Amino acid sequence: MNARYRKGMVALSADPITFGHLHLIETARDQCDTLVVLIANNDMKANGSLFTLEERTEIARRTTAHMPRVEVMSSNDLLVDIFLAQGCDVLFRGIRNEEDRAYEERQMAYHALIYPPIADQIMYLPSSPAFTHISSTLVKAFANHHVDSSAMVPLLVKQRMEERLHGQFKLGVTGEIATGKSWICHAVCEKARQSGLDAHTINIDELLRSLYLEQTPGTQRLREEIAQHIGDHVLCADRTTLDRHKMAETLFDATTSSDVRIAIEQLVRPHIDRLFRAALQGKHGLILIEWAQLAQMQLGNWTNNHVLLVESEDRPEFARERGINTERLMRMKELQWDADHQADALEQRAMRDGHGSVIRFHNHRDAGRSQKAVEDLLMHLQTNLFPQWSTT
Repeated sequence: MNARYRKGMVALSADPITFGHLHLIETARDQCDTLVVLIANNDMKANGSLFTLEERTEIARRTTAHMPRVEVMSSNDLLVDIFLAQGCDVLFRGIRNEEDRAYEERQMAYHALIYPPIADQIMYLPSSPAFTHISSTLVKAFANHHVDSSAMVPLLVKQRMEERLHGQFKLGVTGEIATGKSWICHAVCEKARQSGLDAHTINIDELLRSLYLEQTPGTQRLREEIAQHIGDHVLCADRTTLDRHKMAETLFDATTSSDVRIAIEQLVRPHIDRLFRAALQGKHGLILIEWAQLAQMQLGNWTNNHVLLVESEDRPEFARERGINTERLMRMKELQWDADHQADALEQRAMRDGHGSVIRFHNHRDAGRSQKAVEDLLMHLQTNLFPQWSTT
């Protein structure tokens, strides 16, 4: 490390902290022996903060914990007073564009009225092009409209915003076909409501069914584009609805290439995103998001990498009860990841993102054992995963 400064400072309101902030911190740290990250209130912002100063400081500490030589502190004192008290020799300011630079220069001029030498101790660091569009204001606007912000903020921050803005605590529910995922969702929601807690299930397969039946210009265009990829036989006679059975048969046929399946996924995904956002509207409490393809589609960000992976030794019996024949079950085994593969992918993603938990839930046909397992799961969610759920 070729440090140019002994001790630097980055001052942020961090409401919330973004990947742009974290990139600024890393860039500044590389030029210092030690970097102080000051979390402070911004007196120039008219609206109140989403998170308290204490919450923002705690989040900043957690999201910078992997960075050596970074010290996070908070204070309501004047910036120049903290700068002097900490013995800093440089103050770093991040700029995304010329408008940002003009704003920062005005702000720094105010500080120089109090302590003139600081004018010569300011270093402006341009943002990486990857982060120029990111701002705390934009992130909060996205979260307010249930738009995924995982490309802008760490998942810890995304989860905290969802909890604060909407009182939503998201848990994915996935697993192979015929393991009892829907029953688990129903049982968890019922048990939660008996305890006076809000709980809901969003089933992605149900969103897909509603999408293919929806009568809008956009979905009609979607149906026609799907037919262009896999054939007109998937359209019903009136050409305004899709035959989901024929579509599934075609997509899961051994002769259908993976490129075709990927193309269909890319067509459908934006519509599922909008239906998912609509389904989240007005819901509070635990939100169970059920989909067998959650791991394969790499959608752990939807649930902040918190996933319940359902598996069962009684799977053949569950399949028979659902009328799923052996041939279809074997075909689905070829197309869907098994429980271990899903667990590995989910856990690796949680490790990469530094956030999330994967719970392996063993379902049983024995009602007594399953009910006890659901009760234990509910206690774990309240105590360990979503302690704020009980207070919303």
